[in-house]
Amino acid sequence: MDQFLLPYLQASEESERQRHLDELLLVHAAPAVRRTLRQRLGFHVDQFGANPFNQDAEDLFQEVLTKIIQTLTELRSSPRGIEIENFKQYVSRTTANICINYLRAKSPARRRLKDRVRLLLTYHRDFAFWEADGQFLCGFAEWQDRRSPPMSRGRDQSIAEQLGAALSHRYPTQVPARTPLLKIVAELFDLTEGPIEIDTVVDILATLLKIEDHALASIDDDLDAETEPTFVEPQPTDSPDVGAPALLRRLWLLVKRLPTEQRDAFCYRFHDEGGEDFFSLVIDGHIATLTEIAEVFDRSAQEVRRLRSLMPMDGATAAAELNVPRAQVNKWRFRALRRLGEELLPKGRQRQK
Repeated sequence: MDQFLLPYLQASEESERQRHLDELLLVHAAPAVRRTLRQRLGFHVDQFGANPFNQDAEDLFQEVLTKIIQTLTELRSSPRGIEIENFKQYVSRTTANICINYLRAKSPARRRLKDRVRLLLTYHRDFAFWEADGQFLCGFAEWQDRRSPPMSRGRDQSIAEQLGAALSHRYPTQVPARTPLLKIVAELFDLTEGPIEIDTVVDILATLLKIEDHALASIDDDLDAETEPTFVEPQPTDSPDVGAPALLRRLWLLVKRLPTEQRDAFCYRFHDEGGEDFFSLVIDGHIATLTEIAEVFDRSAQEVRRLRSLMPMDGATAAAELNVPRAQVNKWRFRALRRLGEELLPKGRQRQK
């Protein structure tokens, strides 16, 4: 059992149990739920699950917490029936499943495609569909015992293009939409040469077969086209100064030198690939303390804690915090990104003037 759960499970008094439950939900569960909602749907909520501009985001946040509370209640009443070894991982998976159900309701054509794929994988003897380390994988039946990681989702587009070319070569008189699903899936597994997540299979097939429902656009998207920089750890080199901590330390030094408006617009909206906000990165990375951040931003430690609970912010929240229109936030943020890019990117990778 996860050590985070023990105080709650072992509490003898109702008030003590409630206090530990509140801590589990606010300190450990809420950040994981918020992060997964951002990653899966592009939905933003604050630490209490609020977003006045997106009722769906609030509803999904509350649905996840309700599910978690139900599970924790069952865990106390019948501990032998449930085992949670990693609470945060459980929360992320629960949130992901609820996001998938939400998307299914929004995307009936995609749902039908996934149902067809699962049926084929389940009943055809050459294929298999199984769970490993919390992931639902599929592939040729003989792959079930493989311990290799599944294909990276970053290859979706290239695999879809290769699959289209392979099908055109093998079945020149048939368009993909009229090619039996059995043949398409077999060709796909020949290309991946190893297990693949079923959702990735559906993504690739939806692209190939041009299956589209109405787009699920996040209302949190900016009006501008610039994208938030993600914090990616560089590849290892012989230099001890190259790596994520060194890069983050340099980024912090540069951020402190930005004009106030650009600094705030950049930091409030920043998130790395894992969805972590800027303040959490510099604090957890021992780059700066809460007190040091408060000094740089000329705010109290309590105010920094409040801002951190809202970060990474969507455009509307950042605009409300800075008391300016969203378009102005976008301009400040764009200028900050350009300045930081000029300092951080190698000269050869900077944009041509």
